[in-house]
Amino acid sequence: MQPLTGSIRACLDYMGENYGFIHDGWRLNKGTVYIYNLLGEAYTHDATRMYNSNTINNSLDEIKRLFGALGYEYEIYTNNSERSDYLTKEQAKQRIKEHIFSKNRPVATNGFFDNPINYAVIGYENDGETLIGWNYHVFDFTSNPTPKIEKKSDWYEHPLFFIFLDEQTERADENELCRRIIREAYYYLTEGKTINLYDELIRLLHQTEKECIAEAKQTNNVICQGRK
Repeated sequence: MQPLTGSIRACLDYMGENYGFIHDGWRLNKGTVYIYNLLGEAYTHDATRMYNSNTINNSLDEIKRLFGALGYEYEIYTNNSERSDYLTKEQAKQRIKEHIFSKNRPVATNGFFDNPINYAVIGYENDGETLIGWNYHVFDFTSNPTPKIEKKSDWYEHPLFFIFLDEQTERADENELCRRIIREAYYYLTEGKTINLYDELIRLLHQTEKECIAEAKQTNNVICQGRK
């Protein structure tokens, strides 16, 4: 469901720089886990909030922390004319073409391709009028899946941003990534909250299923999301 996570993870896969699999049988890959946690997307069960977190305004700080943790240099541009990183369509086309041609590296986006897959932009047709996306289908759990290719011609008509990935300057040790994830989890799960999530979880585990459903209906909150 997360187009930003899906696109960045597809870029790592395409570049051969992902982190392998926790379970090879159905491609539970570490890259998804690392990105999902370092972007903070793992710490909400509200689908609307998760999807909205993929906007450039909501994601910029998280993106900086993510690529800082993964050791990548990068540039971000948008099609928002009110921002300093704005590119016209012609400028965006030229920038994408130059990046793919000169560096042979993909471009991540926040999802102008169809969800829930999203893609890494790996090529173009018609002088950049059509972009070519590459990814494994999120629901293909076979041991040797075939990547999917999708083409998109009206890509600039969607609110979006582009992340141009450069070389990885230093590959983070996976133990260090896990330590950073723990720090991110603490940040997201405690920021602005007045409840102890561990105590709250224990309290909920002592409730019956009917009690949990009744409480969710009464408070209009997902379990363990806190109180309004």
